[in-house]
Amino acid sequence: MSGLKTLRCYLHYARSALSSQRRFNHRAAQAYELKYAENWMRENGAELFTRIKTARMRNEWWPGPMDLAVKEFFAGSREEWERFAAQIRHKTCLEIGAGPCGALAIWWWVKRRIVVDPLVQEYKRIAQQLFKSTWYSDDMELFAQPAERFIPELSGRISGVIICRNMLDHSESPMTILKNVAEYAGPGCYLLLWTDLWHLKGHSKGHRNITRDARAFEKKIMESGFDILHAFDSVRPDGSTIEYGCRARKRIVADRSRDELSP
Repeated sequence: MSGLKTLRCYLHYARSALSSQRRFNHRAAQAYELKYAENWMRENGAELFTRIKTARMRNEWWPGPMDLAVKEFFAGSREEWERFAAQIRHKTCLEIGAGPCGALAIWWWVKRRIVVDPLVQEYKRIAQQLFKSTWYSDDMELFAQPAERFIPELSGRISGVIICRNMLDHSESPMTILKNVAEYAGPGCYLLLWTDLWHLKGHSKGHRNITRDARAFEKKIMESGFDILHAFDSVRPDGSTIEYGCRARKRIVADRSRDELSP
């Protein structure tokens, strides 16, 4: 009986996952994101422009509003954040699904900043209308396309960090994006990732479920070549979702070919 119960459980979750896939509507997700982004910009834009300007004048490595990057990815350690910032500042960094004002838009001190987001030009347009300015400055490289579409010229070229926060459950193929992330990351590249994995109280058309198994998801990240440095699952205080977040780093594999060929 226990085996039959296990099978029924598996079938239930499999059907739920398939149903979630069918309900996901990418166009609806984009409309949801754009509406949310415009409202967010109206409420927060002016203050954020001022804060970024102040940080630049002070030459400050400001992590962003409410120090979320420090609280989540560095367990609240400002010292860890400072060490990380010093490591990535002269490198090439990528943000996937950055939203109206992503981390790299705030981290002005990063040498080369690349953003992949299908709505990034719309975010620029709305910000220009509202504030006559934009966070996505001319020195940033912007790819206004779905993150599922691989960008060959970035393969193995991201040396600093890849940021992917709160976007996988808004995408059509989360596992394809995770595969692309692994391809973009060069040896030693950091990964800052957080996502809702499963919406326990249902979800809108702009969201999707990925998996109920956070450990299996973490294993997928490790199988992609990353070592987990810090993991967390406590961003949502209301327990409305199963979630997963981590700071990870792409493994540096020593080249032993010369040794193997040596006599």
